[in-house]
Amino acid sequence: MEYDPRDKLWERVFETWYDTYFEENVSDQLIARWGRLDAATRVIVAVTASGSAVGGLALWTWPVGRVIWLIIASAAAILAVVHSSLSVPERLKSLCDIRALHVSLRIDLEMLRHRMEIDPDFPLAEFDQRFSDLRERYGQAVQTIRRDPLETNRLRICVQDQLNRRIRGMIIEEKTSGPEERTQIDSIRATHAGTPAEA
Repeated sequence: MEYDPRDKLWERVFETWYDTYFEENVSDQLIARWGRLDAATRVIVAVTASGSAVGGLALWTWPVGRVIWLIIASAAAILAVVHSSLSVPERLKSLCDIRALHVSLRIDLEMLRHRMEIDPDFPLAEFDQRFSDLRERYGQAVQTIRRDPLETNRLRICVQDQLNRRIRGMIIEEKTSGPEERTQIDSIRATHAGTPAEA
Protein backbone atom coordinates (compact mmCIF):
# COMPACT_ATOMS: atom_id res chain seq x y z
CA MET A 1 0.00 0.00 0.00
CA GLU A 2 1.41 3.38 -1.02
CA TYR A 3 2.40 5.63 1.88
CA ASP A 4 0.39 8.84 2.19
CA PRO A 5 1.91 11.53 4.46
CA ARG A 6 -1.65 12.70 5.15
CA ASP A 7 -2.11 9.60 7.30
CA LYS A 8 0.64 10.82 9.62
CA LEU A 9 -1.03 14.21 9.91
CA TRP A 10 -4.31 12.44 10.71
CA GLU A 11 -2.58 10.62 13.57
CA ARG A 12 -0.96 13.78 14.96
CA VAL A 13 -4.21 15.75 14.81
CA PHE A 14 -6.12 12.95 16.50
CA GLU A 15 -3.55 12.59 19.30
CA THR A 16 -3.56 16.33 20.01
CA TRP A 17 -7.37 16.40 19.89
CA TYR A 18 -7.50 13.46 22.32
CA ASP A 19 -5.00 15.03 24.72
CA THR A 20 -6.91 18.31 24.63
CA TYR A 21 -10.25 16.61 25.22
CA PHE A 22 -8.70 14.62 28.07
CA GLU A 23 -7.41 17.73 29.87
CA GLU A 24 -10.77 19.42 29.35
CA ASN A 25 -12.51 16.54 31.11
CA VAL A 26 -9.94 16.46 33.92
CA SER A 27 -10.64 20.15 34.49
CA ASP A 28 -14.37 19.41 34.57
CA GLN A 29 -13.89 16.83 37.31
CA LEU A 30 -11.61 19.09 39.36
CA ILE A 31 -14.04 22.01 39.06
CA ALA A 32 -16.81 19.73 40.35
CA ARG A 33 -14.70 18.56 43.30
CA TRP A 34 -13.51 22.01 44.33
CA GLY A 35 -17.02 23.36 43.77
CA ARG A 36 -18.47 20.88 46.25
CA LEU A 37 -15.84 21.82 48.83
CA ASP A 38 -16.50 25.52 48.25
CA ALA A 39 -20.28 25.08 48.60
CA ALA A 40 -20.01 22.91 51.71
CA THR A 41 -17.68 25.38 53.38
CA ARG A 42 -19.94 28.34 52.64
CA VAL A 43 -23.01 26.53 53.97
CA ILE A 44 -21.41 25.34 57.22
CA VAL A 45 -19.79 28.71 57.88
CA ALA A 46 -23.12 30.44 57.26
CA VAL A 47 -24.92 28.06 59.63
CA THR A 48 -22.45 28.78 62.43
CA ALA A 49 -22.27 32.52 61.79
CA SER A 50 -23.52 34.91 64.42
CA GLY A 51 -26.75 35.46 62.51
CA SER A 52 -27.48 31.73 62.74
CA ALA A 53 -26.47 31.39 66.39
CA VAL A 54 -30.13 31.29 67.44
CA GLY A 55 -30.36 27.80 66.02
CA GLY A 56 -27.36 26.83 68.09
CA LEU A 57 -28.94 28.14 71.28
CA ALA A 58 -31.67 25.54 70.97
CA LEU A 59 -29.07 22.78 70.89
CA TRP A 60 -27.45 24.13 74.06
CA THR A 61 -30.59 23.32 76.08
CA TRP A 62 -29.69 19.63 76.17
CA PRO A 63 -26.25 18.03 76.77
CA VAL A 64 -25.96 16.13 73.49
CA GLY A 65 -26.90 19.26 71.59
CA ARG A 66 -23.91 21.09 73.04
CA VAL A 67 -21.57 18.41 71.71
CA ILE A 68 -23.22 18.49 68.29
CA TRP A 69 -22.96 22.25 68.09
CA LEU A 70 -19.31 22.22 69.16
CA ILE A 71 -18.56 19.63 66.45
CA ILE A 72 -20.34 21.72 63.83
CA ALA A 73 -18.59 24.91 64.93
CA SER A 74 -15.20 23.18 64.96
CA ALA A 75 -15.79 21.72 61.50
CA ALA A 76 -16.75 25.17 60.25
CA ALA A 77 -13.58 26.68 61.67
CA ILE A 78 -11.40 23.97 60.11
CA LEU A 79 -13.11 24.22 56.74
CA ALA A 80 -12.79 27.99 56.78
CA VAL A 81 -9.03 27.70 57.38
CA VAL A 82 -8.63 25.05 54.66
CA HIS A 83 -10.78 27.07 52.27
CA SER A 84 -8.62 30.14 52.83
CA SER A 85 -5.22 28.40 52.82
CA LEU A 86 -5.98 26.52 49.59
CA SER A 87 -7.36 29.66 47.90
CA VAL A 88 -10.40 27.74 46.69
CA PRO A 89 -12.10 30.62 44.80
CA GLU A 90 -8.86 31.47 42.96
CA ARG A 91 -8.25 27.80 42.22
CA LEU A 92 -11.76 27.44 40.77
CA LYS A 93 -11.25 30.48 38.55
CA SER A 94 -7.91 29.13 37.32
CA LEU A 95 -9.46 25.74 36.51
CA CYS A 96 -12.31 27.42 34.62
CA ASP A 97 -9.76 29.40 32.58
CA ILE A 98 -7.77 26.24 31.82
CA ARG A 99 -10.94 24.43 30.77
CA ALA A 100 -11.95 27.31 28.49
CA LEU A 101 -8.56 27.15 26.73
CA HIS A 102 -8.92 23.43 26.08
CA VAL A 103 -12.56 23.69 24.97
CA SER A 104 -11.66 26.37 22.41
CA LEU A 105 -8.69 24.37 21.16
CA ARG A 106 -10.69 21.13 20.94
CA ILE A 107 -13.38 22.81 18.85
CA ASP A 108 -10.78 24.23 16.46
CA LEU A 109 -9.12 20.81 16.15
CA GLU A 110 -12.50 19.26 15.40
CA MET A 111 -13.07 21.83 12.67
CA LEU A 112 -9.70 20.92 11.16
CA ARG A 113 -10.52 17.22 11.31
CA HIS A 114 -13.90 17.81 9.66
CA ARG A 115 -12.26 19.69 6.80
CA MET A 116 -9.81 16.84 6.40
CA GLU A 117 -12.74 14.42 6.20
CA ILE A 118 -14.56 16.51 3.63
CA ASP A 119 -11.51 16.73 1.38
CA PRO A 120 -9.40 13.55 1.73
CA ASP A 121 -6.90 15.01 -0.76
CA PHE A 122 -6.46 18.19 1.27
CA PRO A 123 -3.35 20.30 0.56
CA LEU A 124 -0.80 18.85 2.96
CA ALA A 125 1.39 21.94 3.40
CA GLU A 126 -1.56 24.21 4.21
CA PHE A 127 -3.17 21.81 6.69
CA ASP A 128 0.16 20.98 8.29
CA GLN A 129 0.69 24.67 8.97
CA ARG A 130 -2.78 24.96 10.46
CA PHE A 131 -2.04 22.02 12.70
CA SER A 132 1.31 23.53 13.73
CA ASP A 133 -0.50 26.68 14.85
CA LEU A 134 -2.98 24.61 16.86
CA ARG A 135 -0.16 22.55 18.31
CA GLU A 136 1.51 25.76 19.50
CA ARG A 137 -1.73 26.73 21.24
CA TYR A 138 -1.84 23.29 22.82
CA GLY A 139 1.65 23.80 24.21
CA GLN A 140 0.62 27.13 25.69
CA ALA A 141 -2.50 25.58 27.22
CA VAL A 142 -0.50 22.76 28.80
CA GLN A 143 1.81 25.29 30.45
CA THR A 144 -1.16 26.74 32.35
CA ILE A 145 -1.87 23.39 34.05
CA ARG A 146 -0.69 23.12 37.65
CA ARG A 147 -0.54 20.13 39.92
CA ASP A 148 -3.75 19.86 41.90
CA PRO A 149 -4.08 18.13 45.30
CA LEU A 150 -7.45 16.67 44.25
CA GLU A 151 -6.11 15.28 40.98
CA THR A 152 -5.41 11.62 41.66
CA ASN A 153 -4.30 8.82 39.39
CA ARG A 154 -7.71 7.21 39.89
CA LEU A 155 -9.44 10.37 38.67
CA ARG A 156 -7.30 10.44 35.51
CA ILE A 157 -7.99 6.76 34.80
CA CYS A 158 -11.75 7.29 35.25
CA VAL A 159 -11.69 10.34 32.99
CA GLN A 160 -9.78 8.42 30.34
CA ASP A 161 -12.15 5.45 30.46
CA GLN A 162 -15.15 7.76 30.09
CA LEU A 163 -13.48 9.60 27.21
CA ASN A 164 -12.60 6.36 25.43
CA ARG A 165 -16.19 5.13 25.71
CA ARG A 166 -17.46 8.46 24.38
CA ILE A 167 -15.09 8.36 21.40
CA ARG A 168 -15.95 4.75 20.58
CA GLY A 169 -19.61 5.72 20.67
CA MET A 170 -18.94 8.60 18.29
CA ILE A 171 -17.10 6.29 15.88
CA ILE A 172 -19.90 3.74 15.93
CA GLU A 173 -22.55 6.41 15.48
CA GLU A 174 -20.83 8.23 12.63
CA LYS A 175 -19.69 5.01 10.90
CA THR A 176 -16.67 6.90 9.58
CA SER A 177 -13.46 8.18 11.13
CA GLY A 178 -9.87 9.11 10.42
CA PRO A 179 -7.33 6.32 9.72
CA GLU A 180 -6.78 3.84 12.53
CA GLU A 181 -8.55 5.91 15.20
CA ARG A 182 -9.82 2.83 17.01
CA THR A 183 -6.25 1.57 17.40
CA GLN A 184 -5.02 5.01 18.46
CA ILE A 185 -7.48 5.16 21.38
CA ASP A 186 -5.91 2.06 22.91
CA SER A 187 -2.32 2.88 21.98
CA ILE A 188 -2.24 6.18 23.89
CA ARG A 189 -3.74 4.86 27.14
CA ALA A 190 -0.32 4.70 28.82
CA THR A 191 0.22 8.37 28.05
CA HIS A 192 -2.42 9.42 30.57
CA ALA A 193 -2.81 6.74 33.23
CA GLY A 194 -0.67 4.63 35.45
CA THR A 195 2.51 6.72 35.35
CA PRO A 196 4.14 8.16 38.51
CA ALA A 197 4.06 11.69 37.12
CA GLU A 198 0.30 11.58 36.97
CA ALA A 199 -0.38 9.76 40.24
